[in-house]
Amino acid sequence: MVAKRSSEDYSPGVKILVTGATGFVGSHLVDALLAGHHEVTALVRDPAQAQPLADRGVSLRCGDLMDPASLRGLADGMDAVAHTAAVLNLPKNPASAYAANVEGTRNLAEAVSGSSIHRFVHISSVAAIGIRNVHRIDENFACNPDLAYGKSKLEVDRYLIQQSAHGLPVVILRPPTVYGPRERYNFLSLCRAILSRRFMLIGSGQNRVDFCWVGNLVQAILLALERGRPGGLYLIADEPVLPFRETVETLASLLGRPIPRLRLPTALAYAVSVPLAALGRLTGREVPLYPKRVRTMASDMCFDLSKAKAELGYAPRGPFRELARETIEWSRQNGLLG
Repeated sequence: MVAKRSSEDYSPGVKILVTGATGFVGSHLVDALLAGHHEVTALVRDPAQAQPLADRGVSLRCGDLMDPASLRGLADGMDAVAHTAAVLNLPKNPASAYAANVEGTRNLAEAVSGSSIHRFVHISSVAAIGIRNVHRIDENFACNPDLAYGKSKLEVDRYLIQQSAHGLPVVILRPPTVYGPRERYNFLSLCRAILSRRFMLIGSGQNRVDFCWVGNLVQAILLALERGRPGGLYLIADEPVLPFRETVETLASLLGRPIPRLRLPTALAYAVSVPLAALGRLTGREVPLYPKRVRTMASDMCFDLSKAKAELGYAPRGPFRELARETIEWSRQNGLLG
């Protein structure tokens, strides 16, 4: 197995184009690349929003993934591309999320095809696999995504693997829910629910639900940029994976809340979630429970990381309590948690 490396171990001066550089994962990646003295170019739609990146020495390239003309010559002079930009499957925009993820990535791949880049690292998601209640999932597991977001990621993954056969040096990483400072979506929502004492476990809570600390994902991206096998796909997550009840108990302790003791039987949770989901569709508002969320919270979702360890040298940092504490402290400092 290859030993773990930090960003400082890479040869400085590599020129890397980053999409999504102002986003959650992309901003952490930029931090690591700059720490390694690499030359970073960020694809941005709004240079004014990205001015803090320019102030740190990042070159800005104005363009839009949905506008192929704005991407011409994008990879000129670049050594690699890290594609972290994506639209999440938020309730109000599943169609736009699908179009942006699929068409935007295709436009990007076509724009850099035929260039001299040696890696095109794409951040996918385990949502491309779907919610599967099995013991352990590896890269060969059959995909059957449930959500529009997961379907968009699977379509993109398959397209990029096809492009790798035509010379595009694609490396695909699939993490589960990513957390860490600057995260504002799923993990934050879980913390808010626990903080407000509105959270209830579904079932016994002994099912394992894997997460991925953003620092672990960035480590994987750096490794993939250097040594990922073109055409390769890797699952990236934390280790060890915890029972969901232990995850919730850890977060409750860090948030200063009593450990949630109420449990909702799985069958009852499904029964309640169906009319709630219908109400959400009618009102256009997010509801606390719907069938796919019940399935997510009650399923056993953990991942076999042996391929990433063997081929990339991936070595995830832990423990979860320490990384979750760092995440919660940042959220509190930025007014996201009361």
